[in-house]
Amino acid sequence: MTLRKSLLAIAAISFLFSPAALATKARLQALQGARFLTDSQLIFENPAQINQLKSYVTYELGGTAANSSPKSEGGIFKDMGPGKFGLYLGHMSEEQLLFRATNGFLTEENPVELFYGMGIWGASLAISQSDKNTTDEEQRTIIARFGIDAGNWEAWMNAEVISKSHKASDEYTGAPIVTVGGEYHISDNYYTNAKIQMGKLENKISGFSTDTDSWSAEVFFLDRSIKTDKAQIYFGPGIRWAQVKSSNSFASAKVEAYDVPVFIGLDYTASSWLVFRGSVSQNFIIGQTKDGTVPSPGNKSNTIGNNTTVSTGIGLVWDALTIDATFAGSTTGQLNGNTLLANLGMIYNF
Repeated sequence: MTLRKSLLAIAAISFLFSPAALATKARLQALQGARFLTDSQLIFENPAQINQLKSYVTYELGGTAANSSPKSEGGIFKDMGPGKFGLYLGHMSEEQLLFRATNGFLTEENPVELFYGMGIWGASLAISQSDKNTTDEEQRTIIARFGIDAGNWEAWMNAEVISKSHKASDEYTGAPIVTVGGEYHISDNYYTNAKIQMGKLENKISGFSTDTDSWSAEVFFLDRSIKTDKAQIYFGPGIRWAQVKSSNSFASAKVEAYDVPVFIGLDYTASSWLVFRGSVSQNFIIGQTKDGTVPSPGNKSNTIGNNTTVSTGIGLVWDALTIDATFAGSTTGQLNGNTLLANLGMIYNF
């Protein structure tokens, strides 16, 4: 008996090579590859960034369902004693969402995350638990984060410590998944960041067990030297690699991929209340994927297909209130008056 095609592995590669959905979701979607930002969603990578932000409430508009894109979420962050405390509702783990949905396991429900930071460090703990007696389903998720933000350098670690879900006799274990990363400002104009992720998962479906190990690494470099009194342009390359290996008692196979994405972005302040943003990304010549879970010739390597992506958006500022959005035409090439803006996020500083 050969190894079944691992949809779990394909989902892992899809996640690892997809654009990050960080910062206010709209802001970083418009500014692809702009890891140098300090923002209300990058705290889910490095929680120490809350020390660089004011006290604020934030709302990300979206659907209620776990697989909504985007999904609704929001929270509040305020000074408490010598540090800063935060309470956030609804933020989902993208890894767990993909891995569990592959085989129909219950995803996270109503996750709650608590933050605390002081000085240059910050930490958070996220918890989600569900028990569906009527369908014999249950899930439990615990995620811990820790980070340091020293100004010209950052370091962080995210650990998905517990991730279990079952339905009837089928079981899913999606932990541990550990991500370690850092960023260094070479100078005022040049930035580099890197990240390594390692994960171990297991599916038991109809008595058939499949183990999956995943590894990924990436390094990026950005040049921010092009500036005017109103505009900032950044550009630079990166390299990403990922490998996912699945095995059972009969066989094993792996999926591998690497690419060299290049980003070019613009942030333009048109007035005190209006900011325009735009970016383009694309794989730069080399890059391949190889799926060893399927028979020949499907298991041979392929170059990266067309993936040129342009995204644009705006930021509207009224005193302490900011609303970010992307233009819906970023994915269609046309602006429609009925769906002009998408991915709205709101922040109020106090």
